[in-house]
Amino acid sequence: MKLSIAMMVKNEEKYLGECLESLRPIMESIDSEIIIVDTGSTDNTVEIAKKHTNKVYFHEWKDDFAYMRNKTIEYCKGEWILILDADEIVENCDGIIKFLESKESNKYNTGTITIKNITTGDTKNYFPILMIRLFRNNKELYYEGTIHEQPRFKKPVCEVDLSVFHYGYLSTDKELMEIKFKRNTQLLERELEKDPTNVYNLYQLSKSYGMYKDHKKALEFCLKAFEAAKRQKLDLSRRMYIYTNLALSYYLCKDYLNVEKITKEALKVRGGYFDLYFYQGKAQLSLMKYTEAINSFEKYLDVLDKYSNEKIKKDPTVAYRTLNRYEEVYLDLCTLYSKQGKRKKALNFLKKMTKQNIKELAIKPMIEFYIEQDDLDGLKIFYDNHIYNNCNLQRLFYNQLETLLTNKEQKQHIIEVFSEGEPSYALLNKVRRSLHDKEKLNYEELQSINDLDFNELPWFYGDVVYALLKDNYPIIKANERTLEVYIKYLLKNHKLFYKDALNYLQKNKSNMGINSCKVKKVLAHGLLTYAHDLISKKDFLLAWQAYIESGTSYLLNVYNSNVIGQERIYDFKTTEDQFMYYILMANRYKSKNQKLHVKNLRKALKIKPEMKKGIEIMLEEIKAKTPKVDDELENAKEELKQSINKLVEKGLLKEANKISDEYKKLAGDDIDYYSIKGVIAMLEGNFKMAEKMLKTGLEKGENFDLLYNLGYLYQYNNQKDLAIDCYKKALHNTQDNSKIEEAHNALVQLGVKESKDQLLQSFNQEDYKKDDGANLVASDEMEEYKKKFKSNIQALIEQGALKEANEILIEYEKIVGDDIDLYSFRGVIAMLENEFTKAEATFKEGLSRDKNSFDLLYNLAYLYQTLNKKELAIRYYRDALKNSSTESESIEVYNILTGLGVNESEKGLLEKELSSKEIIFAEKKLKEKYILC
Repeated sequence: MKLSIAMMVKNEEKYLGECLESLRPIMESIDSEIIIVDTGSTDNTVEIAKKHTNKVYFHEWKDDFAYMRNKTIEYCKGEWILILDADEIVENCDGIIKFLESKESNKYNTGTITIKNITTGDTKNYFPILMIRLFRNNKELYYEGTIHEQPRFKKPVCEVDLSVFHYGYLSTDKELMEIKFKRNTQLLERELEKDPTNVYNLYQLSKSYGMYKDHKKALEFCLKAFEAAKRQKLDLSRRMYIYTNLALSYYLCKDYLNVEKITKEALKVRGGYFDLYFYQGKAQLSLMKYTEAINSFEKYLDVLDKYSNEKIKKDPTVAYRTLNRYEEVYLDLCTLYSKQGKRKKALNFLKKMTKQNIKELAIKPMIEFYIEQDDLDGLKIFYDNHIYNNCNLQRLFYNQLETLLTNKEQKQHIIEVFSEGEPSYALLNKVRRSLHDKEKLNYEELQSINDLDFNELPWFYGDVVYALLKDNYPIIKANERTLEVYIKYLLKNHKLFYKDALNYLQKNKSNMGINSCKVKKVLAHGLLTYAHDLISKKDFLLAWQAYIESGTSYLLNVYNSNVIGQERIYDFKTTEDQFMYYILMANRYKSKNQKLHVKNLRKALKIKPEMKKGIEIMLEEIKAKTPKVDDELENAKEELKQSINKLVEKGLLKEANKISDEYKKLAGDDIDYYSIKGVIAMLEGNFKMAEKMLKTGLEKGENFDLLYNLGYLYQYNNQKDLAIDCYKKALHNTQDNSKIEEAHNALVQLGVKESKDQLLQSFNQEDYKKDDGANLVASDEMEEYKKKFKSNIQALIEQGALKEANEILIEYEKIVGDDIDLYSFRGVIAMLENEFTKAEATFKEGLSRDKNSFDLLYNLAYLYQTLNKKELAIRYYRDALKNSSTESESIEVYNILTGLGVNESEKGLLEKELSSKEIIFAEKKLKEKYILC
């Protein structure tokens, strides 16, 4: 008999049938047998095995892989033995058949085969390793090692042309990974108890943790293996698998400095390992060592080519994990050469890319390159040669171009350059040219626009909508959501759009067709929401009237009369529809029943508090007749405050914060709002924000709650003098005896010995004003001083004078103390010094003190973006957007997020910060407590 195929199995029904079927060509071509030893299967493994062989044997599992492997060998009668596992499927049998039938096989005693480890289920996505699996059947053959057993064999060895797909470590099969992880780690740890410095077992334990995605543990044990090998003075050139695994572990732990260090050391020990060049290049890219990264990636491709063409000897101990990641390297080299202005080389690597997802990632750096070179004609040539014939790339190209292009002159040039080509984008630019030249749309353009489905087009096609509105043409193929995106884009990007929008509303007052109502409603809503600070009171009234009239008319056209007539509020699709329903009901009761009129307006306001100003206009009309309206508003505010207080008492701070924002929309710049926000900030441990909110409230007028809470904050922070001052002022800002008693008790705790009466009598209003003025001046001087210091630090950083910036930071800290901006400056300096781990730690330490700092959130997001940690970058940019305090900050962060592929409106991004559970809870509390009539 020529060949015995030996396997040991247990509960392997998933792949065993396919495995045995793949062996059929061998069985039909060569005199051979299949030996299967089962170790206790409880599924259909044995039944499947018996369909393919009558040589199925049974042995009890003894937690020893080598022992069981040797049992399978004992049954083998063939001249040669092929060792396989049940989750391995032979790709092509021709090579081994040819080898065994040839005289060439007589020269060898052992053979290696290629194991292709599948990690995601896709047979194109694997990493190969040469393994010794084919042996001449002699007494010298046996296995040793309780786990990850290794053969002892006779030389010489040859490489046999046989490849096998291995499905044993599919990351998508969580249950399988969990079982193998527990089994393997238990056995390895048991062996390490006997021999703690066994290098191979330490290495295998590292691999087990790596497969389980516990990269820190994987690194820990790989370092132990590496250090043990060095202590034992083992020849690491024969154990390069330790180096490659250590480089991978450092890389997955984001320790790029050590990745670079260990790969350089490894390649000095023994060259020819493309994995090492890959990890080295990736680390250098993250460290912004662009020239070094290019060299490493070029070497990776060179060594990979030699490996693929069998010009270098393959190492059977090493798993080549980056064999199929060369397209990533093409992308990195395309990006890096673009940064260096080497267009031909960048384009050369772009041409080599075949994977769609990789090509998509290359678009942004190429556009950036052409924009920076101010070569927009070259950009058009690039588009024609590489983008035009691919619809998916086209769409991404336009989105990136519209996001990245900010220069007005370049924008105008793009309009000219891209007025020909792909129909819809060329049409957009023709329309833009008409807008710029203040010309009306021609017949041909109008016909082409009629063919557009706006719902399928991105935000910048709002310019087409602008042209239609300006010339008073109907907008047909656009739903409300699409129109909202367009209108917001237009209000942000065209300074005079709001005037043309108002003009459109004025001209179309009487047009109440369903499509016209939809457009007017969205347009008016945009003006009321995003342009309220630009329009006059008269124009606000025009927009409000258009919003209400078109909104209620649209509601009547869209919904069944049963839904409207029976107040089936939860059958409406959107909150805006619910809002319009209550406005409709309010108008119906306006002349018949003022109480129901007001009640419905209140319900509408509860659904959309941001429409407070418009609701107030409607209430003003009946204010003289209904003096109770103001009382109802005050009652609503009071009940909402009580609801917030209860949430705070229960520790539900997120919900309290959410409802306090609703309170502000209802009550406006109410002094109690600042007291509420200050208390919540204190309970969250955000003392700087608490102080800011309480002081902002005091600027609007002195108030017992504000002063008492500020005093408590100072007392908590051991600022005794400031606490006493606040408590004294609080005592003089109330007539409530219980509050006077409360303030006096706080003063006594701080060591103030005067009685309540003495404190009240000794208070001198003039001294108070004088002291307050002096404190204010001192505070202003300090703020000015801090401002100048920060400006100097910022200037030094921009000039690259990092050492000088650090020195000034030290002086600044001595004078100002633990200022939150220190963390931002230190983190930025660390980034510029390529100390990314330090930068990350610094930003996070700052955020532990003030989690709402825009600068810290933005800088941490930028750091993650630089390190290609896209998900983390998006997360922190979202948080930064939530905490932006100016429109320019919001626009900047929003543009970055869209550039990273986040396809949501700014409002949507902000809403996403609250989980649906929190929103539902808050809405429930509002419904319970916010009773308006």
